[in-house]
Amino acid sequence: MKEIGVVRNNWKPPCMDTYKINSDGSFDPGNRSEDWGFVVRDSSGEVLAAGTGNITYAASSLQAEVVAAYKSILQAAR
Repeated sequence: MKEIGVVRNNWKPPCMDTYKINSDGSFDPGNRSEDWGFVVRDSSGEVLAAGTGNITYAASSLQAEVVAAYKSILQAAR
């Protein structure tokens, strides 16, 4: 039986001396807007950086996902 409202944490830390980036984007075709976000963590699970944003007049859900990945890589490179 599926539990309603329960979130399972399946996040696993990266190897030593490695950063792990989780990013996500969402797209609302009704008003053609997108939201994106990311979290960068180290091997101990400590959050090193995080960010969110939005874009109006977005093209697609694919654009939302790509923007989220792009923004997270830019931040991790800093």
